[in-house]
Amino acid sequence: MLVLGLAAAAALTGGLLAEFAPSVSVLYGLSALGPVVDAGLPAARVVAMGAAAAAVGYLLLAAVLVPGDPYGVVSPSGYAGLRPARGWSVVQAFASATVAVLTVAENSGMSPGRFLARPDALVIGIGQIEQATGWALAALVASVVAMLAGWTLSWRSAVGL
Repeated sequence: MLVLGLAAAAALTGGLLAEFAPSVSVLYGLSALGPVVDAGLPAARVVAMGAAAAAVGYLLLAAVLVPGDPYGVVSPSGYAGLRPARGWSVVQAFASATVAVLTVAENSGMSPGRFLARPDALVIGIGQIEQATGWALAALVASVVAMLAGWTLSWRSAVGL
């Protein structure tokens, strides 16, 4: 149910902003990048934020709401919360990376497909555009959380996540 709600919110946000909001690249005198950036960027932001909220909620379930023994393992209900936290962290990592790429595209006027031929432009753009750097770091942190949530068995490590 959460997945459907998040998908609907992302589609609605992306569609409405692509239709009614002006393209930022055009406002700055760059070429129009089309609906991939105009609709994809706000939709990916909604997915990244929603996935982050879900991951944090499931991590709180494991560490605070149904904690296990402080010197032992996570409770069965807490472990059941760690599994979806891992999945939502993966979703957040991919969505955050997408936002970083689309942010560089929007600010540079290059279509996202051109970054396949010029990955150096993407790396330089992520390094120079603060917002893209933040989203790239969020993708990295979410990837680490996803990896560690799969290995966590003790209550202390669940609190550390």
